[in-house]
Amino acid sequence: MAAPPLELQNYFLTELQFSANRQFDPSKPIETKPVHFVCNPCFLPDPGNPRHYQVALTLKHPPNEGINYPYTFALEIVGFFVIRDGYPEEGLERMVRITAPSLLYGVAREVVRAATGRGPFLSVIIPTVSFFEPPANPMPPAGEPAAALATTAAVKPPPTKPRARSKAKKESPAAPER
Repeated sequence: MAAPPLELQNYFLTELQFSANRQFDPSKPIETKPVHFVCNPCFLPDPGNPRHYQVALTLKHPPNEGINYPYTFALEIVGFFVIRDGYPEEGLERMVRITAPSLLYGVAREVVRAATGRGPFLSVIIPTVSFFEPPANPMPPAGEPAAALATTAAVKPPPTKPRARSKAKKESPAAPER
């Protein structure tokens, strides 16, 4: 097994807010749409060493009037990263902008799952996201307009079909059970 080009050396939470939605109706489908989630990374390279980065990731599911979702939450997680020697300088920043927030998002998903698992509804595993963006000015495939290549960090919603609640408290891979 080879060492990865980007190493997460440490991380911590700087903010964690969690609330159960008292208007949530477990008998109705859960409404999960990408626009209901806010996910913003912030990058701070070390001025003394361009191979050291501090990355903060803010993740929020704010209250959405009329949306049937069991929880609102907000968190910020800060990670410290080191890029291994030998990684090419020309791809360094791009690799950090894709990989660092992806690693922190995985940690954030677990924090949300753990917090919601202690709430009145069953635990939530938030949708996945991609921090990948195509390189600037890529050549479009033959017959395909260039605009079709543009992508942004997109949240993939989980299924909204309600699941039967068992007697034992279990975690749902996509959304809270009812």
